Amino acid sequence: MDFRRALVCAMVAIHDAGVRHFDIRNRNVLDNKGFPMVIDFGEAEDHECECTMEIVENIPAPFDSQFGCDELHQLCIDLRIWKPGMFQYIWSSQPAADYLCRPYSLAETAPESWSYEDAVYEAYRVIDEHLKEFYPEDYSGWCKMVEKMLPPSRSRSRASDETSPSASASSALNDSLSLSEIPPANTTTFVDSQ
Repeated sequence: MDFRRALVCAMVAIHDAGVRHFDIRNRNVLDNKGFPMVIDFGEAEDHECECTMEIVENIPAPFDSQFGCDELHQLCIDLRIWKPGMFQYIWSSQPAADYLCRPYSLAETAPESWSYEDAVYEAYRVIDEHLKEFYPEDYSGWCKMVEKMLPPSRSRSRASDETSPSASASSALNDSLSLSEIPPANTTTFVDSQ
């Protein structure tokens, strides 16, 4: 186990023992023959950890409020356990977990001044760029998944009243794929926080 993973495991064990360290930084983590030794509990307090999910490596970072424990969340961010949880689309940051596999839904968030076609093109471009940089091992799986997606005939929220319910339903089905459908290459669950 690498040092980062071992440190996360150690901190989860400390939290499971009912302690919040409050001062995790380089000077308080020693290397003991390749294993982390957490020291200086001078600021530590009793703690009932409210972590609500497993710590899984190489996935988009969850929001702190979803994760439930800000100390463990910040540690995972600092150690780069997770991939970036947000990416830039046009002028705003968007949650990766919500949109990386839903380009048509992402296009719906574009400003009204953008044509739907330009918004879809930009959605595919930024998703493609993000996946190439942060998920290179899963990129070919994403490309295969995208080939199966059928574009909606028009924007669901910008469509006129002439859009049939069946066209909208078909569009929603085609835009409901998720990262879990991409065969993961380097995703590892290494800590059970419960």
